[in-house]
Amino acid sequence: MNKKITIVSGTNRQGSNTLKVARHYMEVLENKGQEVKIFSLEDLPLSTFHANMYENKSPELLTIIDDYMLWADAYVFVMPEYNGGYPGVLKMFVDVVPPPYLNGKKAGLIGLSSGKQGNCRGTDAFTNVLNYLKVSVYHNKPKLSGIESLLSEEGRLIEEYSLKVLDDHAEGMMVF
Repeated sequence: MNKKITIVSGTNRQGSNTLKVARHYMEVLENKGQEVKIFSLEDLPLSTFHANMYENKSPELLTIIDDYMLWADAYVFVMPEYNGGYPGVLKMFVDVVPPPYLNGKKAGLIGLSSGKQGNCRGTDAFTNVLNYLKVSVYHNKPKLSGIESLLSEEGRLIEEYSLKVLDDHAEGMMVF
């Protein structure tokens, strides 16, 4: 089944490993014939977040929401572990997307961390947020632990097991 999928690189940290994994996942989906866009929270202008951002969204933020969130049939959130959870900027981004844009959609989660847990707590917590917004979350949530050791010096994902896990996840997302 051909779906329009937006991959969200869930941190605004410049040069992040999260974006490297998101780009790899995009290639996997494209090679399987899926229509894919990637949105990195690095590209989210923080000036769009202001005291009245929920009522008065900037034109720039509305364009991002329309081009990446409204456009998609499904989302894949690639999420690094921040302090035992997920990045606050990811929560802020989801908070400003109008809930009707998300209701009834499907999402996949991919966690990663420098440590051993692969952001299992963050993916579980974010699952609860998405379920509250009436987004169905795919049960397979890959967790890439020790992310630095899984990447080449050029930033390409090279570790065989992780490559297989992401390929399996992409196959599942296509039929989810």
